[in-house]
Formats: sequence, structure tokens, C-alpha cells
Amino acid sequence: MRTAFNAFVVGAALIVAGVLLALSLPALSASVKLLPGSDALELVESGAAPAQQGLMRAVGSQIASLESLPQPLPHLNIAVLAVRLAESPGTAPAEREEMVAVARHHLDRSLAMAPGQARAWLMLAGLNLRDDPAAAAQALTLSFIANPHAPVMATARWPMVFELDARLDRSTREQAHLEFLAYFRRNGDDALRLALRLNRLAELRALASDLPVDAELLQRLRQKMQYGGPNG
Repeated sequence: MRTAFNAFVVGAALIVAGVLLALSLPALSASVKLLPGSDALELVESGAAPAQQGLMRAVGSQIASLESLPQPLPHLNIAVLAVRLAESPGTAPAEREEMVAVARHHLDRSLAMAPGQARAWLMLAGLNLRDDPAAAAQALTLSFIANPHAPVMATARWPMVFELDARLDRSTREQAHLEFLAYFRRNGDDALRLALRLNRLAELRALASDLPVDAELLQRLRQKMQYGGPNG
């Protein structure tokens, strides 16, 4: 069982959950408008883990952006930050569900303004993966329709294919595999480690078998890993 939130984290969770109410008000306080947050958002985007306080400053910054000019990107940014808050160590189940609800709301708002966002559909698929696989499959399909080839998202989209499997049509599955193959060609070590973590080495081997250059790359990477290569 996860440990309870400390006093600050509880306050942070309540602030984020209050985003829905804040957006309905004609104006936000000047103190919220002045909150900085770009640094924390950049850390989240890079895969780092900023402090809870930094995450909340980033949320405040995005709320201020929405007040001045409603656009899809701040909604998406709030969703990204809410998901990170939900995944933070020490987040209790109730607070996690609250953060997920905030993320869902802002993804919906962002997609209503700009439905061609592959990343937003991917995030929505991730939120639905556990509780509503059918909705997750639909969102993942729409992510590929919005952008059928984005290797930068391959490490998130490829694993979902195995989770959703028969719920996806053949075209979506093929797009995901081709996208991951492109990612493998650019980031072979990372792709191989992911395939091993997912117990999907056979699938990666099948993808790499069509071209000798891909098969040779996979073989070299496997040998390097076996004989103590970097991060092996």
C-alpha cells in the first residue's frame, strides 16, 4: 500500500482537481497567473521526475495560458502534468483517480479543439487501457490515423498493440510494427531492451528478418548485450 500524501502533496492534488472549476471562472487570481512552470514541464517531457512543487507551478502556468487564450496545447500540457502527478510515488489511490479524471477532461478539451493530435489520442488510449480496452483500442487507432508513422511514439504505441491485440484492426497493428522497426533502426539498444522487458524478442526478430541489414543489426546488439556491452 502506498504511503499517504504529505500535507503539500494533498494540497497539490486538490489544486489540480480544482482545475475544472477554475476554468469555468471569468478570471483567475494574479498569483496563479505569475506561477512559473516551463522548467517542470520540460523535465516531464524529457522523462525526468520534477518535484511535486514544480509540477504544481507548471499546472498554474498552463491554467494562466488557458485564461488568456484557450488553445489545445495548454489542455494537453495539463493532462501530461496530471498523469505525472497520478504516477508520482506516494500518490494514494483516491488522489490518483482524481488526477486521472483531470487528465481525461483536458485531453477531451484538447482533442475537441484539435482532433488531429496523435499524442493526445495515445495518452487517452493509455488512460483507458486498464478499465475500457475497447475505448483504448479506438483511441490508439485514431492516434495512428492522426500520424501513422512517428517513431518518437513507438515505445508507447508498440507495447499497446500487444495489450489490445485482437481489438485492433490489421492496419493499425501493421503500422505499429513498422513504426517500431523504424525506431529500432535509429535506437537499436533501447528498442532491444524494450523488447526484452516485454518478452517480445521473437516479434522484434520477425520484424528484423525481412532485410539482412536489420537482422545483422539485431544480432550485433544481442552479442554486445550478452558480452557486457553498454547497459547490457
